[in-house]
Amino acid sequence: MQKAFLFVSTNVEVAPEVDGELREVVQSIMKRALVVETPDFLGAAVMIGNTIVTSLFLVRNFTMVNLHFGDGDWVPALVTAKDEKNHIAKLQEAALTRTHNELRNGPPRVSGDRFKIAGLRDIGSPLFTTNTASGKPVVSVAGMSYVTHLCERKEEMWRIDNGSPRGIMGSGVWNDSGEFLGLSIGQKIPSPLEQSQFEEFDNLAGPVQKLPRVYALPAEAVLDFAERAT
Repeated sequence: MQKAFLFVSTNVEVAPEVDGELREVVQSIMKRALVVETPDFLGAAVMIGNTIVTSLFLVRNFTMVNLHFGDGDWVPALVTAKDEKNHIAKLQEAALTRTHNELRNGPPRVSGDRFKIAGLRDIGSPLFTTNTASGKPVVSVAGMSYVTHLCERKEEMWRIDNGSPRGIMGSGVWNDSGEFLGLSIGQKIPSPLEQSQFEEFDNLAGPVQKLPRVYALPAEAVLDFAERAT
């Protein structure tokens, strides 16, 4: 069965100048983060080795998008592979500048240090993701919600908003040790029951309960697609 997990997304940014181990985690995440610009949205992508992966909901039926690097440069990129079952896509730069070609093919790679993956954690565990809504990636705080089996339900019952959350679709999801947990796909649309509960208990619900939940594909599935699509 294909697993997915939900995490709670926030707009709380992690300051890049933080000290200690957290600073190294933030720097590692930023090295792998790219901004994806389509005619409709700004979203994100993550570099896994020499493969760039993102949400299929972000690139949709476009054959070409723009990739923006952290230094402000950008290149056009082709959508070269899609997995419609898992809503994930691969991008390939249509043209590389000399600088970015060196980053991709020689040390140090744009993806930075050794890639580490992690198993899913308990509900409430701290997570990090990248938000590109401003046009540049920033690291934001998130939290584990729960794990689900997508294939147990018909796709229309997943209730995925394929236009949200802007800036986070296609981003990597990381734990607080900088290990890769998965790739964000799209925001969950609350069921009618959930929505009625929110409205009924609006005054009682805490701020965390009102934050958006985002579906993410676990790291193992993302890496499997990256290897198959290479």
